[in-house]
Amino acid sequence: MLMNSLNLQNLLFIVLAIVILMAWLKLKGSLSKATQPSNYSIHINNPINYPSNYPISKENGGEFYHPIAPWTGRLILPQKEQRKAKEFVFFEVHNAPNIYQFLIGQIIELTWQDNPDTQEYVNAVTKDVDFTSVAVESEKAGLVHPFRLNHLKQVGPLESLAGARPQDDMTVILHDPNVIEQHNHYTLQIKEEPVQITGRYYGLVTIIQPETENSDRFQIKHFDKTSKKFIGPTEIICIPQALANRDDVTPSTNHEIEDSPFNSSGWYIYGAKDQSGMFVVQAIEPRALMQLTPDLTLNDLKQQEDYIFEQNWADTKAQKTEGNKILLTSPKQNSQRTASNWQINDQAIVIHLFGGYGPVDKPKKGLFKLVTGHFAYGFAQIIREPLSGELRFDIEYQQIYAQNPNAIISGAIKWFSYMGDLRRGWLGTRPISDVVIKFEPLIQTYGSGTQVVSPILEFKLQLKLMMARYRIGNGTGAAIVSPAQSCVQDSNQALYRAIQEIEEKSEEAPQLRQLAALGIALEQKLSPLGLVRSDWKKNIDTLVGSPPTQSKLLNLIRGLLSWRTLLPRRAHDELAKLFLIHGAQLWFIRANQIGGIDSTIVPYAPTTIIPSR
Repeated sequence: MLMNSLNLQNLLFIVLAIVILMAWLKLKGSLSKATQPSNYSIHINNPINYPSNYPISKENGGEFYHPIAPWTGRLILPQKEQRKAKEFVFFEVHNAPNIYQFLIGQIIELTWQDNPDTQEYVNAVTKDVDFTSVAVESEKAGLVHPFRLNHLKQVGPLESLAGARPQDDMTVILHDPNVIEQHNHYTLQIKEEPVQITGRYYGLVTIIQPETENSDRFQIKHFDKTSKKFIGPTEIICIPQALANRDDVTPSTNHEIEDSPFNSSGWYIYGAKDQSGMFVVQAIEPRALMQLTPDLTLNDLKQQEDYIFEQNWADTKAQKTEGNKILLTSPKQNSQRTASNWQINDQAIVIHLFGGYGPVDKPKKGLFKLVTGHFAYGFAQIIREPLSGELRFDIEYQQIYAQNPNAIISGAIKWFSYMGDLRRGWLGTRPISDVVIKFEPLIQTYGSGTQVVSPILEFKLQLKLMMARYRIGNGTGAAIVSPAQSCVQDSNQALYRAIQEIEEKSEEAPQLRQLAALGIALEQKLSPLGLVRSDWKKNIDTLVGSPPTQSKLLNLIRGLLSWRTLLPRRAHDELAKLFLIHGAQLWFIRANQIGGIDSTIVPYAPTTIIPSR
């Protein structure tokens, strides 16, 4: 009976998927080719967003503002005549450790370390870039493509990151660079891809009130770590009102932000000081969403499944401006395990999903009123945040992201930058669900000597390869969303390939067998028809972007072969359940249009068509 039910569910979904995909292909073919501006161009023309508006200072921000990281700065793409055989970009140093403070404000070279693993990654994603007609037409339609890289030979992952936007405004964290000095000339060498951020410094504040009505200037109070209250200095800061985008929606608003339910617990604010010395907020992050204090803990499997598949997105519209954190403790573990089991330096993977939004006075639009949303993986670490002195999540997305009008760039991105950026973040417009998954077999290191196996590092590598290729469309200039190529499909291709690598090594490391069992279950989810997409078995290089000559029928068939990962919400829900029943602990972090209050839009939950259970 169960098998018949599953077969019927598969058949129904496939029929619906065929209808949806064929309609998508028809819609895609009829899209207007009219030229229109990107949202990026709208916002970058606002003087408050000019990098030159924020002088670089060696001051460390003082007691109540800390550098975002020891090494941060702005990437600058070299001119064509400056390029070398070994890839490099220029790096404007914004923050540096104490012994390198003299480098702050300098523009120096940034390149890769020569170790074999790093060079293998760099070589794998280095491509000649020549825009196809698809890229040219997409750019005319207002999507941001790396046009400065067009017709360049051997573009590597640093240049693809620095040149992803029309202007040099990519700000990043560098992880443990080597500092090389030769004849008073300094070079930074890295082995990990830079992580995208917003701002230079951050603080922890509560917002008291605007200085005057409709002002961008707000009176705030800083957090006092000793008393654990907002009784620190009072200050006037700027929280700019974002401009409306080309759809006449503001990506963020400062309107009545002091009345947000999250204001009492405070905001992490990220930004820099302008020429007058005033701190200008460029991104926000609600402190409560990152704290290790669940609003509810569920231990019963039935309740947990109800939450994953039904309650997580229930009444999304009614919960506008609100959010919560729900902890699901695995039924295989002691029911007394709570948030206290999450300790400093613990690592976890993250499944990210966002929904949609629309005008409050108009019905939902789109094909069958679907809200597909967006899916991504990421990684979380428990850190002790110095301004509050408390443990919290530090979330870093691994965004496999197609070209878009907002200039959100495929790559590693901190939560506050991807979600909370006032110009291009989604915190103020979309509902989001981040599932933080602590699964011990995944984060452990196995073996010894030359036989060391790290599942989480293998997964990170597969994601890095995909993200770098997306930035340049694998050389075509455009990573285009299609039924076979999308955020959820390609993120799970990276997961599938990591599973294959781990399964091959599990015979050599018996400790990997628990992880291999999860891998087999994941593989069944990712290939429910008993077939694995041939392009998932082959080199990852074959999938990124949509070659203009690719058969639409082939695209359709490939999409159907991984239909469970066709819609982001289904992948999000089923993968969350799968990790849970294999012994993981899950935090669900939910938010619904958080920040200032925008009365003109409402949040929409992502669609799942056929229930997953």
